[in-house]
Amino acid sequence: MLMHTEPSTLWEVSAQLGFNEALQDADDPRYVDTSPARELGYTALFRDLGVNLQSQQIAQNHPSKYVLFCGHRGTGKSTELRRIRQQLNKPGLFKVILIDAGQDVGLDLNNLEYPDVCLALARALCEQLKDAEGIVIDPVFLTPLEKWFTERVLVTESFKDWTGEATTGADGTGADGKWGIPFLSEFFLKFSTTFKTGTKRKEEARTILKSSFGEFAEAFNKLILHVEERMERTWQARRLLFIVDGTDRLTGKDSDRFFIEDVYQLRQLRGLFLYCAPIHLVHASSAVRQAFDHICKVPALKLADKFDPRRPETRVEHPEAWDVMRQLILRRAPARFFQPDPLATGDWSTVDHFIRISGGHLRDLIRLLNYAFQNTTTDLFDLPSAQAAEKKLATDYRHILKSTDYDRLAQIDTTAADANATDEETRALLYNLALLEYNSFWWQSHPAVRTLPSYQAALAKLPLPPP
Repeated sequence: MLMHTEPSTLWEVSAQLGFNEALQDADDPRYVDTSPARELGYTALFRDLGVNLQSQQIAQNHPSKYVLFCGHRGTGKSTELRRIRQQLNKPGLFKVILIDAGQDVGLDLNNLEYPDVCLALARALCEQLKDAEGIVIDPVFLTPLEKWFTERVLVTESFKDWTGEATTGADGTGADGKWGIPFLSEFFLKFSTTFKTGTKRKEEARTILKSSFGEFAEAFNKLILHVEERMERTWQARRLLFIVDGTDRLTGKDSDRFFIEDVYQLRQLRGLFLYCAPIHLVHASSAVRQAFDHICKVPALKLADKFDPRRPETRVEHPEAWDVMRQLILRRAPARFFQPDPLATGDWSTVDHFIRISGGHLRDLIRLLNYAFQNTTTDLFDLPSAQAAEKKLATDYRHILKSTDYDRLAQIDTTAADANATDEETRALLYNLALLEYNSFWWQSHPAVRTLPSYQAALAKLPLPPP
């Protein structure tokens, strides 16, 4: 576990304000349970995976399940996925295999397709098996994958130089023509890393996998089933659960291709799979809901009910959400680094300024603290530095918004919570975080955006609401 010591200076506080960092460990002192602030629970997800929460056992053995875990970038999905891994990776339940598309050595989020991810999943399983004592894999269940490599990969011009390695490894593995898990794992790594090379070999590797994907999927499926039959003694688990994180960072067209156009290929892998997806995707088309068995949403934290910005007096706040956000701040920046100190004085005005402008979006909350650190002149987070951070975040959004976006945001803000139009422009606003989704799945513009003159002008053009 990464240790976090109590900071003694604001400089040390700033070192703990990484906003692209998932909390990996369940005991990380920065972790705060945010579920009370967004009505977030995983009962439906766990039951859909066949888990009986009372007995902590698998009550229903589904041959395959395909789940989407979606939400805005920066709402804590990666942290939540690692909590889910902790909850489910235990005796009687699952052996959870998690890959992160943003961190994996063989994956490139700027150029990611389904062959890359499927190979990474196969490699991750082989790497787990390589280190697992007591799981004996019958060679007959490795032969289909070895045959696929031999007949589809090693015969091509770009990969012919690997042929010798397939027959003799450094440790003698494969000398009799039977590669085994360690050697197969190494080949998966070499093959998958070609996807990051940016060369002709990368395209040839993808072409090979796409043209023979049915064979690859069938071979991988046989291995998955065999492992699930053999793994209980070593891992005390009944099923494998594959989690793919980081794919929520795919852009609009790339995510549509991965989750909609190529979903048939993803579903050819048989087993339990959970994919992280961007929030706009579930509003793209009914094809997404038809292709995936369960969709679990992680919304922003609801600081207040939806309200018309022209009538701020109608705003109804939720104290439990503010309490959660205050904890999130103080776990990273102790109270004594704020002016005024909220614990010593009871005055939360500076802390709450950060919370209000974040809109309940966790990454933007930490981003605001970073911007305030850059602007403070007192070595404390004070109101002037919080206001400077607010302007900087608003400018970030101004750079990515079109003039017509402000009209759309103003219209959404002044309509009923259930009057959501899922057109392409609105999906883009959800993707770039100018529009936030909250529990019960209603939308409101980001508070930083509402401070911009262009938004205020768009709001002023609309008919005034009745008193």
